[in-house]
This record gives sequence, structure tokens and C-alpha cells, in this order.
Amino acid sequence: MSAQLALIIATTITSVTTLLVLIFNTLTSNRKMLTDAVTMNRMRWIEEVRSLMHEFIVEYMKPSCSQSKLARIKAKIDLYIRFDSPAYSALEEELDNCLKRKYEDESQYRDYMKACQKTLNDVWVRIKIEAGMDRAKNRDVVEEVRKAE
Repeated sequence: MSAQLALIIATTITSVTTLLVLIFNTLTSNRKMLTDAVTMNRMRWIEEVRSLMHEFIVEYMKPSCSQSKLARIKAKIDLYIRFDSPAYSALEEELDNCLKRKYEDESQYRDYMKACQKTLNDVWVRIKIEAGMDRAKNRDVVEEVRKAE
């Protein structure tokens, strides 16, 4: 009788353990799929916004810059950003500055590029946070990004 009881207990423990492993693997797999989808969408976002940023600065630096074309490109960029988020305020400010004045010197280019790079970097860090990478290495940047959201 005692051998049968031991066998029943061992079988029950094995079954429960198997069930717990199955549940854990399912939850982990679902989280990974969601993380992968979000990461891919953010990477696509970076690619599309970077292209629009480039198109904007190329047009802005032309001697015969078209204000209406700049405004159209800016409108496309605006569709990708949240106005209520401080993470995008520097970029929005630089886009507005470019629309208000003609290109005259390198400092305007640099100010615009700094704002673009900060925005793209913040999104890249957010991708790494969501994917669970480099939290310790980027702790300061992570905190800054979280405050900006």
C-alpha cells in the first residue's frame, strides 16, 4: 500500500510540475510575441520618421526651399509624435523654427539634428526597455525616458 501511495504522490507531483511548466512557457511565449511585435513596430517607426526627418532637412537647406513642401513634411512627422509628451518637444520646436526662418548657417542644421537624434535615441532606448535589454547599462537614460512619457 505504501508503494502505491508513493507512486500516486510522485505522479501527482510530476503532473502538477508539468502543468506549471506548461503555463509558464505559454505566458513567456505570449509576452515574447507581444514584445517582438512592439519592437518591430517601433523599429519601423524609427525608419519612417528618420526618412521624413532627412527629407525635411534636405528641403530646408535648399536655396529655393519650398515652405509648403516643408509644411507637408512636418505634417507627416507630426502624425508620428505625441504633442503632450516632453520626449518630442525639442523636435517639434526645431521643426517650427525651421518653418519660421530660412536656412542661414550650420548652427540651424546642428540644432535640428540634435533634436532628431534625441528623439530617435529615446525611442531606441524604449525599444530596449520593452525588450528587457541593458536596463542596468542605460539606467539614467531609462529614467529620463520614463519621466518624459
